[in-house]
Amino acid sequence: MRNGLRMRVGLVLGALMFTGWGPAWAQVVTTPDGSDPRPFVGLAHTAIRVKDIAASQAFYEKLGLEKAFSAEKNGVVTQAFYKINDREFLEIYPQLGADPAKEPIGFMHLCFDGKDLEALHTHYLNEGLQPIAVRKAGMGNLLFTLRGPEGQNIEYTQYMPDSKHTLDKGQHLGANRISEEMYGVALGMRDLPSAMKFYKEQLGFGTLAGRADVLVIPGSTQEIYLFSSDGDVRSRTYFLVQDVGKAAGELKQRGLAVKRSKREATVTDPDGNLVVMRADRSIP
Repeated sequence: MRNGLRMRVGLVLGALMFTGWGPAWAQVVTTPDGSDPRPFVGLAHTAIRVKDIAASQAFYEKLGLEKAFSAEKNGVVTQAFYKINDREFLEIYPQLGADPAKEPIGFMHLCFDGKDLEALHTHYLNEGLQPIAVRKAGMGNLLFTLRGPEGQNIEYTQYMPDSKHTLDKGQHLGANRISEEMYGVALGMRDLPSAMKFYKEQLGFGTLAGRADVLVIPGSTQEIYLFSSDGDVRSRTYFLVQDVGKAAGELKQRGLAVKRSKREATVTDPDGNLVVMRADRSIP
């Protein structure tokens, strides 16, 4: 019910508040049932690579997040899935390779929660993009990836009935979660104008009214903020809370150092990734 309501609200707000879709969406191929393949449910996950997975897990558990499941190889955890809500996850990857330069610490990728991946994949092909083929991933969901404007990986998933994510519905929803929704992320780009053009014209993202630098995920109220950066790979994730002051106080009690401003509270994980809590669903 909660996710369905969020989707309906997102569609209404999208019609009222956000600017029009980019030129790439002028001609849309509909799905067999006549629906539009463009809208997403929202963010499925953000993924980070960390130096010390035990230290990172301890940090995110202080945020009240619970590990729903993990992937292992030869008894070593290669991927841990921390649950924000039934549709949103944080994925943590440890640095395992012999050459750390090939596995940089920090932000890895975003993944969007798609409604019909086959239709969306076909649409991207029709727009001249080159997504890899849709496949069933290790956790049981449909998945395809697409190269972003600066070579980064963009993932798209569709939750399937028999996947680990779906089978975990209603479970691992920590009672002490500091937030129940990840509403946005911020990504640093070396060539900001080109990146904005890619997301708007190639992927069809709108922008927030009055904020040309904030992208809105089609069919959702969730946001992506692109900013100019010369190689800053830290993850910046935004979580919705009811009361910033109360959230900050709770995090301090849990032993975390909190940086406060008038409208937000920020904590930093062991690798420098930023977790920002706000009550107004905005990105500065």
